[in-house]
This record gives sequence, C-alpha cells and structure tokens, in this order.
Amino acid sequence: MTISTLKSFLISILIFYLSINYFILEFNFDNFVQIPKLFRYTYIFLILIFGILLNSLFKKNKKIRNINWYLIIFAIFSYINYRNINPLYFWETIPDARTYKLLGSSLFSCKKLAMNCEADPYLLFPVGQPLFSGLLAKYFYAHSYLVNLLLIMFVIFIISKISESYYKTNTGLGILYLLVHSLVYELTPMMISEVTFTFLIFSSIYIYVRKFKNFNLIIPLIYGVSLLVRPIGIALLPIYAFVFKKRIKSYLLVLSVLILAAAFNFLTSDRFIVSDFNVDSREDGLIQNTGYVDYFVEIMSGDKKVKNDFINFFSDNYIRLYGESSKDCSFKETCFFYNPKYNPDGTEASYFKNSQFGSLINKLLIIFYDLRSPQKLGIFVMPFIIFLPFLFKRFKIERLFSLSILLLSFPSLLTVEYGNRWNFTILFLTSLIIEMCSSNVFLKIKKNDY
Repeated sequence: MTISTLKSFLISILIFYLSINYFILEFNFDNFVQIPKLFRYTYIFLILIFGILLNSLFKKNKKIRNINWYLIIFAIFSYINYRNINPLYFWETIPDARTYKLLGSSLFSCKKLAMNCEADPYLLFPVGQPLFSGLLAKYFYAHSYLVNLLLIMFVIFIISKISESYYKTNTGLGILYLLVHSLVYELTPMMISEVTFTFLIFSSIYIYVRKFKNFNLIIPLIYGVSLLVRPIGIALLPIYAFVFKKRIKSYLLVLSVLILAAAFNFLTSDRFIVSDFNVDSREDGLIQNTGYVDYFVEIMSGDKKVKNDFINFFSDNYIRLYGESSKDCSFKETCFFYNPKYNPDGTEASYFKNSQFGSLINKLLIIFYDLRSPQKLGIFVMPFIIFLPFLFKRFKIERLFSLSILLLSFPSLLTVEYGNRWNFTILFLTSLIIEMCSSNVFLKIKKNDY
C-alpha cells in the first residue's frame, strides 16, 4: 500500500465516521430504516467516490497530498457543532473554568489572585491559567472557544510535522486515532488548563525535535510557563532534564519563572508560593497527609492492610482513568458522537436494528466506541502503545513520549480521579507515538521495496 492510498483511505474513514455521527444526532429519524433508501445509498456512494478521487489526486499531485486534511476536517466538524452553543456553557460547565474566570477577572481588576477584590487570595491555582482565562474573558469572551480551537489545531499540525521531521513522512494513523475520540471535541472549547497545557507541552516538543537554532532557552521558558498553567507538569521534569542536559541556564530560567510567580503572590498575599500543589494529595488521597512526600511516607511506613488498601485504591483509579467505563461523552452539549451500544437510560441501542446494511455501519461505530470509551480490546490499546517504543530499538525518540505519559498518569493514580480530564494531554501524546511509530515502520517497508 502506498502512502497516497493509506492517507486517502484514512481521511475517507474519518469523514464518514464524523458525518454519520452528525447525521444521526442532528436529524429526526428514530432509526436507520426510516431514512430513504435513495439517500442512504447515495451517501455511501459519494463517500466511496470521494475516497477514489482523493487517492487519485494524492498520487498525481504531491502538494495536494501534503495539505493537512485532518486540520480542515477537525476545524469544520468542530465549528459546525460549537457555533450554536451558548459561550456561557464553555465558561461555566466545569468548576475549574468558572474559578479561572473569576481569578482572572480579579487579577485585572485588583491585581491579585482572588475570587473577587474583597475576597482573600486564592492560591490553590498558580497564576498562569487565570491570567490566560482573564484575557480571553475580557477580550474574546463570546469567541474564546475559537482561540482554544486554534491552539489544538496547532497541536495537530505539530504532530504531523514532528513525524515528518524524523521520518520524512506521516501516515495519519495517529491523527485518526486522536480525532475519533469524543474527549478531544468535548474539552477543546472548554476554558480549562488542559487545553493550554497541551499546547505549551507540544510547542516545546516541536522546538526540540526541529532543532531550531538559538531556541535553546525557549524550551525552558515554555516549560516554566506550563507549570504555572498546570503544576502537574512538574512530573515531566525528568523528561525536560534530559532535554536541558547540563545547561544550567535552562534550569535557572525555569526557576526564574516560578520565582516571579511566587514573588507576585508574596507581594499581593504575603505568601511566597507558586500554588498549593499538594491539595490533591490531601483532599483526594487514600489516607490523611500533609502533602505528596508525607503521603508516600505514610504508605511506606503503614502496615500490611494500608499497603493492600493502597494497591486496591491504585487499581481502582487505573480503571477509572483508563479502562472499561462510561467515559464516552461526559459533557452533553459538546457530545457529538452517537453511542452505538447504549441508550442514555442504559438499554441497548437500537438505531441500526432491522437493517443489514445499517448493522455493518454499527459495527464500525462500535470499533471506534470501544477505542474511545474504552472497552474490550480498546482497554489494551493505550498500554500497548505506551510500551511499544520500549520493545524495539528503532523507536528512540518515541520512548520519551511514552515515559511522559507514564509520568503524567502516575499522580492521577495516587488520588481519586474526578472525571477523565487527565486523559486530554495523554491522548495527544498517544497520538504522537502512533503517528511516529507507524511512519517509522512505513519508511522501513518503503526502503525494503527498493
């Protein structure tokens, strides 16, 4: 299979998948049989013709093949769905988003991190995301979701470019895996730190991989800012230490960013602190503790029952974080995917019943559902992808991304997981690993053909 055929096939599959979901949810048909046959078969015929034409264009014109079609598809599908949602939903649905907006507003009004100018300082969050949310609320409130959409589009662009930088090609498999996940569409327009954090992390990866001259100090600067957006980024310090190597300036720059944030809090609230990083361990941990260090000490020094309870606690968190669950579509207004297995009341879905042709479509939808939910074999996809780079010597840079996923996942497993938002950045890292590994393998196959 040529890269042209593979790309055209994957793009056609994605368009079919997103469009069939949109059609089911937007049009008032109770089941597949109610749709006029002429419309059904015409739709399938057009998708097939589109795939054939696209394959032909890709083979004849390299410029057309090099267009990032995934960006276009993601942008169109997202905008079509987001445009009719009240912007208030993006700001108010998730508690953290509301908090960031309030903190950002008071930051501009009275120059301190607080829920309002009369309230005491609120230092559970660092200044990064409140500052960004404050800017968006002040200047782009009704269109803030478009800013987030552009940030994530840039991340998708970066995933392709990183693969091209290393292997001179990209298959699109990783992007396909990413764009069939409901989580990407659900959280992208939300005013939460995960979107900003993902953008910053991938920006630093892009600069590192492309080896831009005179940009050595940009990476530690970006990393420092990412810690002000999501302190959990401290878990990635071993990865950035590998990137910084022995450059003392890099460490000093990260430290300077944190000191500036702490100095701001000291001047406005008399507390020299970036944020209360330990709040999750104290509030969501298995046992009472004063912080992550104390948490570990309490567990390690505990009796056999404490250790067994922790192992069970850790296992349960893993199942919630990634495993057989009801993760699919947590937010109603930004859920654009039909559930091919279950109705909202838990009964078996019946949209495609009584139609042989419809049952074939349903099987395809179930495959993607099991990946994004995940269930059945889908449970093992991400763990397999994480450990794949360690199984083969040819996947060197990919090991850094796998280790990043493990480091970001670990803190979530230590504390009670609220929802599945830890998966947002992890999902993009998984996509990058798939994209790079598949491109590596494709390059190897191509060389063997010559």
